[in-house]
Amino acid sequence: MNKKPCQDKKIAKVMRKENVPDRVKAVYKILGKNISIQRINRDMEISELITKSGVSRPTVYAILKGKSISVENLVKLADALNVHPGELFFSHDEKQARLFRSFEEFKRYSLGQESANK
Repeated sequence: MNKKPCQDKKIAKVMRKENVPDRVKAVYKILGKNISIQRINRDMEISELITKSGVSRPTVYAILKGKSISVENLVKLADALNVHPGELFFSHDEKQARLFRSFEEFKRYSLGQESANK
């Protein structure tokens, strides 16, 4: 019987082999940090985040440490925290680069309205 490794393990393996750019790693760290900040701001225990999101304990801990995250898990964690997934991309540290200038810009982009507003 062939057992397929979970998707997160596959992603981690690819990251190690393909030398993921530092910029991508920085995004993972920002996401992990911001998920932690949102959780703490809501006085939510990690176990509660795990239960509400349905994401496995090892995966949540890996994400909080800045490891890779799938879009599916990002959405599940954002839903558990009651925030838009885009908000988790914002850096709360001014020394780190922001991915989008504003949340409104992100919403326009994610909804396909970016070209309509130009």
